[in-house]
Formats: sequence, structure tokens, C-alpha cells
Amino acid sequence: MAEAAAALPTARGRTGVLAALARQALRDARARTVVFGYLFAVYAYIQPVGYRHTYPTDASRRAFAESFGGNPGLRLLYGQPHQIETTAGYTAWRVGGVLAIAAAAYGLLAAVRAGRAEEESGRTEVVLAAPVSRATANTAGLLAIAAGIALLGVVTASFATWLLDQVRQVEDDAQAATRRDVALLSARRGLAPIAHR
Repeated sequence: MAEAAAALPTARGRTGVLAALARQALRDARARTVVFGYLFAVYAYIQPVGYRHTYPTDASRRAFAESFGGNPGLRLLYGQPHQIETTAGYTAWRVGGVLAIAAAAYGLLAAVRAGRAEEESGRTEVVLAAPVSRATANTAGLLAIAAGIALLGVVTASFATWLLDQVRQVEDDAQAATRRDVALLSARRGLAPIAHR
């Protein structure tokens, strides 16, 4: 009995085992995480760029907001829109809802992989043959899933923030150029400058 008690890991040893199992689960999930991260980044890139090119003027954006903002079917799919007449508002509306569902799909795939696929491959039996409880093995898998989802969220939020800053800069430059062109044209024709709102 003393030998069996000596073989059980201490609290520090359990933490080390948990960390090792979580690291292994993260390594196993890296391809899936990279693919989902790439898809998230592409989707977060396409939405603001496409919106800006499809609705270049304030009038077209207001018309879009009026027609799509009150649509109950779109609200069901994408959530309640806020300030969709702006690039940032539209992007938050479209990207937030869709990527939340995609993150849930990632979590589901990761959970199946961390649980059932490990058992099918026979790795769970090898891990459990050591003095590791099933709870520790499952906790390690769940920690890896949570870390993967958090990584996807950080990457997507960082990329979307950077991209929206770039889009805002382009829009600000375009508005400044338009004001400058109107002022130059007015000055050439001897007209009073038009006040901008």
C-alpha cells in the first residue's frame, strides 16, 4: 500500500502533469487553431473592405442602414445592429455574430478531439496507466480548448482593430482630399467655401 501511495503524484506533481497534458493537447490542436485563425482573419478583413467599396458614400450607407437595420431576419442571424452606417459598426455587427458561431464550432471540434478521438487512438489508456486521474486528463483537454479559443479571440480582435484603424485612416484621407478639392475649386471660381458638417 505504501508503494501505491508513493506512486501517486503530489499537488505540485499533479500541476506539472496537468500542464504537460495541456501543452500536448495544444500541440495537437495547433493546425486546427491556425486554420481557424486564418479563416477568422480573412473574414474580419473581407467585411470592412467590402463594405467600404460597396457603400462608398454616406448616402449609400444610410440607405443600407435603413433597409437592413430593421430587417428581423438579419437581426436573428447577426444580432442587433448598432451604427451600421459606419464601417466600424457594420464590421462589429457582421464579424461579431458570425465569428461567435465559428468559435463555438471550433470549441465543439476541439472538445471531440480532446475527448473521443484521444480514446479512439489509444492515447488515453496510456496516459491513464500512469498515476493520472481521468479528471486531470479531461481538465488538461479543456484548458487547451479554452486557450485555443482565447488565442483565436485575441488574434481576431487585434487584427480587426488594426484593420479598422487602416480603414478609418483611408476614409479620413479621402474626406480631407474632398474638402481640399472643393475649397480649391471654390477659390478658382471665386465662390465662398462650403461649410462641411
